[in-house]
Amino acid sequence: MRPPPAGACGVAAANLGGDPAHTVADLTAELRRGPLAGLTVDGADESPLTRAFQVSLDALPAAPRRLFALLGLVPGPDFTARGCAALLGAPVPEAARLLRRLAAAHLVEQHVPGRYRQHDLVRDFARAQPAEPGAWDRLVAFHLAAVDAVDGHFSRHPLRLPRESAPACVVGFADSAEAVAWLEAEQDNLTALLRQAAVQGPHPTAWYLADAIRSVFLHRGLRAEWLAVAVPVLAAARGVPRVEALMLQSIGAACVHLGRRQEAVRHLEAALAAHRRCRWPEGEAATVNSLGIALLACGRLGDAADLFTRALALETANGSPTGRMMALNNLGFVHRQLGELAEAIGHLDLALELSARERSSWGEAVARVNLGYVRRLLGDPAGAREHLLAACALHRGLGNRYGEASALVGLSVVHADLGQHAQARADAEAALAVARQEANRDTEVGALTALGRALAASGSVVDAEALHRQAVEIARRWGSPWHVAEASAGLCVTLGLRGLPEASVLAAETLALARGHRIVLADEESLLALA
Repeated sequence: MRPPPAGACGVAAANLGGDPAHTVADLTAELRRGPLAGLTVDGADESPLTRAFQVSLDALPAAPRRLFALLGLVPGPDFTARGCAALLGAPVPEAARLLRRLAAAHLVEQHVPGRYRQHDLVRDFARAQPAEPGAWDRLVAFHLAAVDAVDGHFSRHPLRLPRESAPACVVGFADSAEAVAWLEAEQDNLTALLRQAAVQGPHPTAWYLADAIRSVFLHRGLRAEWLAVAVPVLAAARGVPRVEALMLQSIGAACVHLGRRQEAVRHLEAALAAHRRCRWPEGEAATVNSLGIALLACGRLGDAADLFTRALALETANGSPTGRMMALNNLGFVHRQLGELAEAIGHLDLALELSARERSSWGEAVARVNLGYVRRLLGDPAGAREHLLAACALHRGLGNRYGEASALVGLSVVHADLGQHAQARADAEAALAVARQEANRDTEVGALTALGRALAASGSVVDAEALHRQAVEIARRWGSPWHVAEASAGLCVTLGLRGLPEASVLAAETLALARGHRIVLADEESLLALA
C-alpha cells in the first residue's frame, strides 16, 4: 500500500516521447510554470509525461532506479539521505550518492542542504513503481529509533508502552541540540508516517512509534500538532487496550494546555478507566498525575493535591523515579498556589535530590523553576535567582522552550524585586516572545504580567497598565482561575499606582476569586489595601 500523495515542489527530467526538441530544460521550465495540461501519470502508461519520466529513469543504473522506486513509499513532504538509507537497507553515504545521481537526472531536487523533494507528478510516477517488500517496515523502524534517540536526550516521560522485542536499528545524536534540530526538521514527515503506519502497520512497531512521538511532541509543546495525529491514531488503535489508554491520556494532556479543560478531564477519566481495565498500574499512576494537572487548571486545587499525593504513592510503589519527580514537582507547585510554602519546599527539595540521583536534567530543571518561585515568596531573592538561572540554562540545553520561558518569567519578577528593572524587562520580553511563538497562553499571561510589573517599577505605569489588561483578557479566555487571579492582581496594583477608582472594585473581585479557589496571592496585602 502506497502512501497518499503529498504536495512538494521539484522538477522532472527526460525528453518527451524521445523527441530531442523537448529537452530536460524544457520540461523543467514547463513544470515550474504550472500544471501540464493533459499530461498525467495515473493509469496512462502511454502519456507523454509518463514516457518522459520512464526514459529518464531507464537511462540510470539499477541502484538509483531502485531508490527512485522506494521514494514512492515516503509519505511526508521531503526526505534525507538518512531516511533513504533505511529504505535501501544501505549505509548513509551510499544513499547520499544515489540521491545525488537522481538529482543530476532531475528526478529529485535538493531544496535545502541535505533535504530532497519531488514534484507531485514525479512523486506520482514513483508511487506507480512496484513496491519492494520490507522497505516500508525499515522506514518505520528507522523513525522509531530516531524518535527514541530524541527522547533519550530528554528522559522525561515515565510511562512507555512495553516493547516486545529489541529495536530493529539504532540511531544516535551527538547532543540534545542535534536531536531537537532533527525533530523540528522531520515534524511533518513524522506525522505523515505515523498516520499511515497506524492504519497500515507494521504493528506493534507503529504503536511504539506513536508512544515515542507522543512523548517528544508533548515535551516540545506541540500540543495542537499532537492532537492532529493522536485522534486518527486512537481510531486506528481501537481494540488494542494499552495503546487506546495511552492515546486517550495524551489527548487529555494536550487539551489541558490548549485551554480545553473539561474535554481534558473527560479524556483523562476515560484513560484512567482504560488503564485499570488492562491492569497497567504504571499507566494508572501517570494518568492520575495528568488528571491532577487538569483539575489544577480548573481551579480545583485541593482535589489536584489529593491526586498528586495519590500519584506519588503509586509511582513510588511502581519504582518509577521519573514519575516520582513529576508528582513531587506538581505537589510543590500546588502547595505554592495554596500558600503552603513549607510543604512546597519539602516536596521540591525531594524532587531536586531525586533528579540529582537519577542524573535527570529535566527533573532538575523543573524542580529549580518551582524552587525559584517559592524562594522568592519566602523573601530569598538571591536563592530564587540562583535556582531560576540554573533552570533557564538547563531548559535551554534540553530544547524545552516552555520551561525556559517559565524560568524567564520568574527571573523577571525576581530582578524587579532586586531593583534591576532593565534586566527584568529583558527577561519578560524574552519569555513573551517564546510564549507567543509557541502559542502558550498560560506562559503568555505570566510574561505579560511580569513585563507590566517591570515597567511599573521603572515608572512607565501607563504602558504597564496596557500590558496588565492584555494579561487579564487572555487569562479570562484561556487561563485557569489562578492565572486570572495573578493577572488581575498585577492590574490592580498598577491601577492603584494611578489612583484609578477601578482598582478597588477589581481588587475585591480578585480577592473573592482567590479565596473561592483557595489561591494565595503574593499581592494579597496590596489588594486588601485597595479593596
